[in-house]
Amino acid sequence: MLSDAVFILGNVLLPVILIAVLGAVLQSFKPLDLKTLVSVSIYIFVPIYVFVRIFDSSIPFSEVARMAVVVMGSMAVVGIVLWGFLRGRGEPKSAASSAVVAAMFFNAGNLGIPVAELAFGEDGGRVQPLLMMFVGMSTFVIGYPLLARGQGKGWMSAIGAFLRLPYVYAILLAVLLRTLHVEIPAPVRSSLDRIAAGMIPVALFTLGAQVAQQARWPRWRLIAPVLVFKLLVMPIVAAFFVYCMGMWPFPGKVIILATTAPAAVNTLLIAIEADGDAELAADCVFWTTLISILTIPIALAIIRSILAM
Repeated sequence: MLSDAVFILGNVLLPVILIAVLGAVLQSFKPLDLKTLVSVSIYIFVPIYVFVRIFDSSIPFSEVARMAVVVMGSMAVVGIVLWGFLRGRGEPKSAASSAVVAAMFFNAGNLGIPVAELAFGEDGGRVQPLLMMFVGMSTFVIGYPLLARGQGKGWMSAIGAFLRLPYVYAILLAVLLRTLHVEIPAPVRSSLDRIAAGMIPVALFTLGAQVAQQARWPRWRLIAPVLVFKLLVMPIVAAFFVYCMGMWPFPGKVIILATTAPAAVNTLLIAIEADGDAELAADCVFWTTLISILTIPIALAIIRSILAM
């Protein structure tokens, strides 16, 4: 167990933090245009990354339903309760929506996949990509309109803004081509793979630059509830749904561990794009990632102890 914790820290979490630190260092010495950087991510890197992952997935679409209930149910409970808590004590809609989105959507990709494979081998490798695709879609389909709505825009305006993003069309195209068994020409595929490989470093780099641009003592009044709901409450809620859906031990163990991951970096990107509280979003991603260095190994130890009973 100690060796697993050390491996996760040194080979999964620490590289994520170091890339963000690199972005913060460059931003401190040579300020970047973050809006442009985010636009490149939102309109190029993210949709191509998602397209490639969905197109390549070997998991049948029929397996999505029950996992969707667990993941969506967990996110909904966390989002609704946290929104009520924050608004009940008078937090503005912009800040509350950014905090809720950060608490709802977890890092199922660049951090979740290696953690799942380390912890559960092939079981983790089969389930985690599906969770990554589902959380990724939800981040844009649900998170973006929530942030836009938090800025005082009407629901129709928020949905219209979402439909202008290429993300949803990348998903539909990938599903269509995969269903029809269409082969992508080699030169095109090579270009797509190269761009997809750059999505995670660019997103983490943007996170570091955003934190450095607005460096200040975090607003713990808002960040503390996010830490509690994201890293503690969500795994407990997910475990409840897993039990109710009869999904223990597989794939429930993978889903529960996945929900212990920190806030997804994409929550920062959509906060900037939707003119939300990007400073709070960046702080939430940074601090949940940092604290997850402790919570992920603890969660894994608990799951393994229950499996051994």
